[in-house]
Amino acid sequence: MPHFCQNLLTESDIERIDQAVMTILEQQGAWLQSEKVLTALDAAGCEVDFQRELVRFPRQYLDEIIDFNRSFARSEPDPTTGTEPYSVRVGGEVAQFLFDYEQFDKHPGTREDFIELCKWAYALNDGRQPVGPMLLIREVPSPIEPLEALALLYEHTGMPSVVYTLDAAQLEYAREMWGILTGQPDEVGRHSSTAISIITPRRMDRRTGDYLAMRAERNYSTVFLTQAISGGTAPVTVAGAVVQAVADILTGWAACHALNPEKELTGATLTGAMDMQTGNMSISCPESLLQDAAVCEVFRRLYGGGVQVACSAEYTDARVPGVHATYEKAVKAILISEYTGTAPYMGAGLIENGMTYSPEQLLLNQEMGEFLRHYYHGIEVNDETIALDDILEVGIGRQASFVGTDHTLLHFREAWYPKYFDRSLWEGGARELEKEQAIADKAHARVQEIRRSYTPPEIDEDKLLALRAVVDRAASDLLD
Repeated sequence: MPHFCQNLLTESDIERIDQAVMTILEQQGAWLQSEKVLTALDAAGCEVDFQRELVRFPRQYLDEIIDFNRSFARSEPDPTTGTEPYSVRVGGEVAQFLFDYEQFDKHPGTREDFIELCKWAYALNDGRQPVGPMLLIREVPSPIEPLEALALLYEHTGMPSVVYTLDAAQLEYAREMWGILTGQPDEVGRHSSTAISIITPRRMDRRTGDYLAMRAERNYSTVFLTQAISGGTAPVTVAGAVVQAVADILTGWAACHALNPEKELTGATLTGAMDMQTGNMSISCPESLLQDAAVCEVFRRLYGGGVQVACSAEYTDARVPGVHATYEKAVKAILISEYTGTAPYMGAGLIENGMTYSPEQLLLNQEMGEFLRHYYHGIEVNDETIALDDILEVGIGRQASFVGTDHTLLHFREAWYPKYFDRSLWEGGARELEKEQAIADKAHARVQEIRRSYTPPEIDEDKLLALRAVVDRAASDLLD
């Protein structure tokens, strides 16, 4: 089944966006508070005002960055690629709250919640996939929280996948801990949180800049993220928000290239729009999707690619697990795939714009993700699948049907069948409302079943003690 990445913009559109972006970066530039970043950009030939922490980027330097990015051989986007079978690897997108399905309410993440989620995530995939953090431990002080989370992940899963670092001090301790676990401390570069958020419009605080400088110095990967909000931090029009978001990412690229001219440049977009009726932000509205798709298209067609929609369809405006959240995520996954070429991904269980985690939503995501992967497999056409002999044998259907043919018996399992969504017949309005609620109820029952199936992994107690010693030392150093 052939797939082609759809375009939203004409050549003229692309040129006008590029001209606006370059004008902004040349004439106004960015506010970057890290002295390390400012010094590197000054050495690269940018116009740096150290006192005001402002940088203007000459067109020659911007062209150099774009030419460098174009030098990377990137394959054409193809939404049919992806892991088989479709599965959700848990962790890496960290929520502040946990949704308690039985109370049908949310609460701030606790240490106990984190441990139970570790166990659930480990059992979900029968201990075959690494597990990352999915919830902030709110009672642990923030400077050491990622380190405590890493130790707990090892203790209860034996195979942590990600450590959610946010600054240089955390990264240094995380590097030591990763060395204890694997013997390769610098592998933490691939397993620590790579996203550097450029605060719209074009700002980077000192902590973030110093974190970027350390990652660049150690040659660790970094993804520059824009979260421009049309009507809030960007113009209310889609085109204006796209210009703002593109300028954000290029600002990050300019800083990274100055710090490490050999490092591959990548970016991500997760824009939103202000709802002027409520004052709330939406990242699942048509404007948000158009903005993200257009940002990716500008980079793909003009700057050499390397930019994707952050976490694909993970984020939803829905506040509770269920049909609303699943519907929004599915629509987003389809549109993102069609207009960026990435394989559809439903996310790992976040609701409420990433604020809250729900295991029940993860299972519904996985169900719809399997649906989408089945669709993107396309159609296989050959003598066996055409089944001409069977069509001729059944004829016009007076004496037979395809239900009882050997061909049906051989191939019916190739179809997709839902575990939670309902395909039964109409049973009256009241019963149909019950079925709607039963979708999430069945997911909750499965969550409980998976949780009960947890068997602790075999871990190296000496490694756990060594990890704990690093966390304790970090607490002593960082919490003074």
